[in-house]
Amino acid sequence: ATVVEALDTAARMVDSGDRSPRLEAEVRRVVGETYLSLSRHDEAERQTRGALETLRSLDQVEPTEVAKVQLQLGVILLDRGDTGGAQENFQAARDTFAASGPAFVLDWADATRHLADLSMIRGEVEAAEGLLNSALEAAGTGDGDQATIAQAAVLIRLGALDLGRMNV
Repeated sequence: ATVVEALDTAARMVDSGDRSPRLEAEVRRVVGETYLSLSRHDEAERQTRGALETLRSLDQVEPTEVAKVQLQLGVILLDRGDTGGAQENFQAARDTFAASGPAFVLDWADATRHLADLSMIRGEVEAAEGLLNSALEAAGTGDGDQATIAQAAVLIRLGALDLGRMNV
């Protein structure tokens, strides 16, 4: 079976509704993420929205868990050209991470980086630069490999921004 066939099978199993809601949400999130990596945006959006709806229906769910799915949905929407929907999801995720304390500083930096990407797409270079500098500063407060990766991702965006200014 191909990867897409396996994903379609997993999606059908989740659609049958005989799983715990938390498990359903996680499977939908992972399936959506995988569809996105295969550029199958319709399926990615459907599964990710399903994960988000399921999480929001639970009585006890961490807001950061919802925010991580919102961030994923924002990426999908941005890839599809829905900048308004992407901004709404990126901003909501960023706000949640900001309110959740220092343990989520790298998630906040990631959401901020995505907002900067959106600003670059819109030609708002100064706004993008400010967001990227904020993301870089936040990522610099983290420790370990994930913090280094977050910093590198931001530095790459800042480099791209500089190249764009030089028309290279």
